[in-house]
Amino acid sequence: SAPHAPRRAGPSRRPPPPPPNSRPPAAPSEREPPGPTPARTFSAPGLHTNVQSEVAAIQAERDAALRATDATTLGAGAETVYRDKHGRKLDYLTEVVKGQDGSAAAAGAGGKGASNAPSWGGGLKQEQEQAQRAAYAQREAAKPFARYADDADLDDRLRHTNRWGDPLAGRLNSDKAKAAAAALRPKYTGPAPPPNRFGQQAGHRWDGVDRSNGFERDFFKMQTNANLRKDEAYKWSTEDM
Repeated sequence: SAPHAPRRAGPSRRPPPPPPNSRPPAAPSEREPPGPTPARTFSAPGLHTNVQSEVAAIQAERDAALRATDATTLGAGAETVYRDKHGRKLDYLTEVVKGQDGSAAAAGAGGKGASNAPSWGGGLKQEQEQAQRAAYAQREAAKPFARYADDADLDDRLRHTNRWGDPLAGRLNSDKAKAAAAALRPKYTGPAPPPNRFGQQAGHRWDGVDRSNGFERDFFKMQTNANLRKDEAYKWSTEDM
């Protein structure tokens, strides 16, 4: 067999030179002392044996971060924003609160510049009703102590009170609606029309010309004559007394 050729010696493998600005690793005695161990979170793996100290360390970190934070970034001195259950801003409620704060400040400064904004738990209608009740109580206090069944104010208040379960409430409401609709209808504004037995008013398009056969005029004339004869008969019967 042919003899093997001698192997050529390759280049020697040496470690790469260090970067120009690198420092050699420090000896164990020259290393910096270890800093404080960061607080261990509860999401860290492993068995938590000292839970109380871990909780205290976490709370201390949070308190330190809170003290270092600016108070304005946390909302100090900011206006209160009112929102509904969907997260939308309630601008009307914000304006109401501002008006109440302004009215309170004005009242404390001298009572000037009072606002008409509705108060909490009610609105303008509730305030008007409260003022009406106060005026009614003041009028009643000025009246005599005795109250009779024919008191006009009491009768009017009882008549205009709505009661639940009233069988005639629907009828009264319909009558009120008809009266309100009739009040909106156009009315006759010309010369007074001749009277009639039923008390009917002339229509708003009447031109003032009486086109009847004169029965209503004769009826009232006969009624007037009958009343005059009756009065004369009474006077004649009592003349000698």
